[in-house]
Amino acid sequence: MRGFLISWGAGVWSGRRLGWPVCSPIVNVGLSNVSFGVPVRKLVNQTFLMLLLARGLDAAILDPCDRQLMANVAAAEALLGRDEYCERYLRAFRAGRLEAPGA
Repeated sequence: MRGFLISWGAGVWSGRRLGWPVCSPIVNVGLSNVSFGVPVRKLVNQTFLMLLLARGLDAAILDPCDRQLMANVAAAEALLGRDEYCERYLRAFRAGRLEAPGA
């Protein structure tokens, strides 16, 4: 067992980053909750997710049909060392699931 679940919007922190012992919390977030009623909501969601991934996010409730968001996740996980040998990133590229911003 890894620990307990924390899910509280913008205040999410990973126990691993805080130096908690082996039994660190599993961090989960409902991504769109932070951008409710905000203009250009999609941009806020994408940026917030990248910040959370950098801080140790374990799971997120998000829109898997948002191609740009999923491309950002693939790139971030590769750059953060969570995708060994960039295998998932390369698989997404070969499947045509990656696109440049604004494409």
